Amino acid sequence: MSIQELVSVSRTAFRTEQFDELEKVLVSRYERLHTEILHFQEKFDLERLMRFQAEEDLRKREELCERGKRAQSNYETLLEEVKKTSLVEGDIIRELRKKNNELELEVCELRKLKRKWVDDSNAAQGESSSGTVRTRRARVGVAHFGRGHSITSACRECAARHAPIVDERQENDNVHISQEVIVTDNVVIPPSDVQCPLAKEFFANAYLGPAKEDGNYKNDLMKFTSFVRGKMVPFHEKIINRLFGLENYEQCSFEARKAKGSNIDHQEILSTLCRPEADWIRKKDGTPIKLNSSDLTPIAKAWETFILHTLLPSSNVSDLPLQKATLITAILKGEPVNVVRLLANDLSATANCSSPKSYINHIHR
Repeated sequence: MSIQELVSVSRTAFRTEQFDELEKVLVSRYERLHTEILHFQEKFDLERLMRFQAEEDLRKREELCERGKRAQSNYETLLEEVKKTSLVEGDIIRELRKKNNELELEVCELRKLKRKWVDDSNAAQGESSSGTVRTRRARVGVAHFGRGHSITSACRECAARHAPIVDERQENDNVHISQEVIVTDNVVIPPSDVQCPLAKEFFANAYLGPAKEDGNYKNDLMKFTSFVRGKMVPFHEKIINRLFGLENYEQCSFEARKAKGSNIDHQEILSTLCRPEADWIRKKDGTPIKLNSSDLTPIAKAWETFILHTLLPSSNVSDLPLQKATLITAILKGEPVNVVRLLANDLSATANCSSPKSYINHIHR
């Protein structure tokens, strides 16, 4: 029964005073119920909104959880690859230390040889001064050889007992015996008092002077040849390959990429080596020249450390130049790289660099 019908019945069944009181009670109850209904409606709408928000939060948390699982999987994969790389580098370093010990033993022998050479020379000079045939005391050097000074027979006999002097050299025929000499490989070995002067001797004697491009096979070999204590020390591809047991790729992907010049795919290098938000360091005209080391991915960073400290040493390790970034891109894509050619060319370029500000990275690194 509606309120209107109830009021109509009440008007006939009750007196006017009673009806007025009843009407007030009914109106009061109606207003109270209406208020409660509105309150419950607002509460229901709020709970429904909270439920929708909770469902949205749950969905976002599930997405974050899935992303976390993928990130953990990627981290474990990267960790395994870094461990494998570290093991390989550890084996190389142990082998190099072994070779370094062998070379230091040779240095001790060379020192003994030097002392014996000096003693024999002094004895020969004493014999020549006290003999019946008096000759001028000869000092073995480039200036005296150039002026045609003679050498006594005792000196010749003394020199014959030791290592022969190489007759043909590229720039300078003077062998400086006063320097302790050792030839270092193109790898990172902590410098010592013995290795640095020997390495400098090696690079100094590897200098060719003005380039010879006559196509002569002998001159091509001399490009990768040095002299240490009069001994010829070749460092061409076959020698390096024999030393490290590397595979020699005739088709080098790095050289093919480098030959493209300005047409090289800079975006491919950037996406392979760097994080998504990274970009090239450019010239004023916008040409890419290098990458910031802090923008590299963990794997690319590990390879950069190996390249800049061991394979192609550099004094600047905060930036990755375009050429070396191209090399790391070829390595990460599994393309063939002729490592022995890189080593030989870098040694030759270091020895023949014409810049007065340049220095030997293979020693300082």
